[in-house]
Amino acid sequence: MKILFLGDNDNKIIKYFNNNSIDYMLYNDKINCNLIKDNNINFIISYRYRYIIKKDIIDLNIPIVNLHISYLPWNKGADPNLWSFIENTKKGITIHYIDFGIDTGDIIYQEELEFTHENDTLANTYLYLNNKIQDLFIKNFHDIINNKCPRIKQNLNEGNIHKLIDKNKFFDKIEKKGGWNIKIKELKNIKLDYNIMKINNSIIGENNKTYIIAELSANHNQDLNTALKLVEEAAKAGANAIKLQTYTADTITIDCKSDLFKIKGTHLWDDQYLYDLYKKAYTPWEWHPILFDKAKELGLDYFSSPFDTTAVDFLESLNVSCYKIASCEITDHILCKRIGETKKPVIISSGMASKQELQEAVDTLRKYGTTEICMLKCTAEYPASPSDANLLTIKDMIESFNVVGGLSDHTLGIEVPIASVCMGAKVIEKHFTLSRDSGSPDDAFSLTPIEFKQMVDSIRIVETTLGKVTYGGVKGETSMKNFRRSLFFVKDLKEGDIIDETNVKSIRPSYGIHTKHYWDILGKKVNQDIKFGTPVSFDLISL
Repeated sequence: MKILFLGDNDNKIIKYFNNNSIDYMLYNDKINCNLIKDNNINFIISYRYRYIIKKDIIDLNIPIVNLHISYLPWNKGADPNLWSFIENTKKGITIHYIDFGIDTGDIIYQEELEFTHENDTLANTYLYLNNKIQDLFIKNFHDIINNKCPRIKQNLNEGNIHKLIDKNKFFDKIEKKGGWNIKIKELKNIKLDYNIMKINNSIIGENNKTYIIAELSANHNQDLNTALKLVEEAAKAGANAIKLQTYTADTITIDCKSDLFKIKGTHLWDDQYLYDLYKKAYTPWEWHPILFDKAKELGLDYFSSPFDTTAVDFLESLNVSCYKIASCEITDHILCKRIGETKKPVIISSGMASKQELQEAVDTLRKYGTTEICMLKCTAEYPASPSDANLLTIKDMIESFNVVGGLSDHTLGIEVPIASVCMGAKVIEKHFTLSRDSGSPDDAFSLTPIEFKQMVDSIRIVETTLGKVTYGGVKGETSMKNFRRSLFFVKDLKEGDIIDETNVKSIRPSYGIHTKHYWDILGKKVNQDIKFGTPVSFDLISL
């Protein structure tokens, strides 16, 4: 048997191979199928290997096992042991088969380990875990390569995954505290910032541009050509993304004509039955790939708000890059769990939700794998009053939930979303319609293409005004400094004359000495003849 060992040679496993005449090949670069075939490899071991093993390698059906220093299914992905301390999840080691997911393959051997010495450093825990997993592998080596080990399926509904970007953000914070030499007890006091996220090629948060979403909702009026036109106009108006809503009347409610299902108190939709409204408002599922293809063609991102788990499954089949959770679905933990399991970025609207309800939704998403979350301040009223916007909440959301902040706006104008940018909003969602009188249930609180473009253009201008914290003026102000006041002689004086309030004044321009010296020079004598309009300088005064 020829073994391909992916990793470095600084470990006990390589010494074991050498001492026992095991036929192996050591490799620490990217691999391809030709390498496997040309070297007659029939077993692969991955240990501290830097690269992802791609599908074409896995398709060769050669056994591939990975030595993973965490207790799966917890902490998949980059630097797993780090997160077990940060998030207080199970700690340990796992040997597992590699499949098409990230650390999701069947488990062969596993040990849960505890660290009772809080003065241990992060580096020491890695040394300990690496030693333990090497010993575990060597002890069971022959059973592993001869396929005599029990294979235990992972519970893919549990656990979490972290990306390299998460590790890098964390290490920016602990570098000043010793980096890898930080003590374990100090890790729990460091809060990882999740106030940045990525949707396709768009980096959202911090100093990046505001991400603007055109919500199509029901404004297509059940006409595909209208829906396609909405996508085209959204692109022209400057949107970054279009968003759909994925449900049917049957997945969101039931066809029941009792008063319990009759809408009351919304003004726009009163006296309609829920089933009838959603039957008219839903976007046919067969349109989704057509609309998404159009968006992609126009350079727009595209995603949707699923309203139940079947909608998530459907959207996964279309490989959407992000999910939106609508305000009314915040309390649906079944839906939040399923969305979290996709590990994709999530945008949450906060309408009606208490702080506790929002925290539960965020916790559910993070528990099941979501690491990138944006929370939108939202007033779930249609249309909403600007006085109910409470934009100050955006900054509190960012700090309280450790998320990207934004706004989902249902007011009639563009003033509220523009103002929200000044309060830290990095994502703006606004309903979009071709005409205010198209007959759609959502026309009344949607923007037309002209209005949407006005909003986008205004936001882009406002972004340039935010700048950075700065004092001392900017380059364009330099010449204006000449208009500052300074001290000037305002009478002709002879050598030896005394300076007093009648012959020196604070006036423009700024060529004299600073006005703060006014009281210092009063009562002093000039040491030469002075002409009216001469700037005061210390070399003209006998000090």
